[in-house]
Amino acid sequence: MQNTIRELLLTGALALGVMVLCLLALGFGVAGVHLLLATQLPAWAAALLTAASLLVRALGLALVARTPRRAEPARAQERDKKRGAEEATGGSAHAEALELALELAGASRLNAREATMLALVAGTVVGASPELRRQLLALIVPPAKGGEDRSD
Repeated sequence: MQNTIRELLLTGALALGVMVLCLLALGFGVAGVHLLLATQLPAWAAALLTAASLLVRALGLALVARTPRRAEPARAQERDKKRGAEEATGGSAHAEALELALELAGASRLNAREATMLALVAGTVVGASPELRRQLLALIVPPAKGGEDRSD
């Protein structure tokens, strides 16, 4: 009994330490984004943009948290209905790709919150790095032969 309590306390302390470090990292990340924006905009505008960005992300997380969870059998029935409808209409490459993505997402061990956080972090990283954005676009769409697109 004492070992179990000791393990629970140790696990709780470690979890608290991880949360504190994550909050510190988030704070420095937000400060870095603010400083980056402050080089391009007035300080007040950079602060407003940073705050608005955080509020939008918080709203998105709140909406995800409120999303009702469905049981796995209901998802399987819905997936079967979609397959039947696509087969009846002949389907398309886009529909097949979407179906494959949905199957992979269903088979993964990520829940909706984890997937949302992963997409949020990936979107932030890709949005903040023009070079990474160019590299990802080069993987998806081959570059134009006439020269580089400098839309960033």
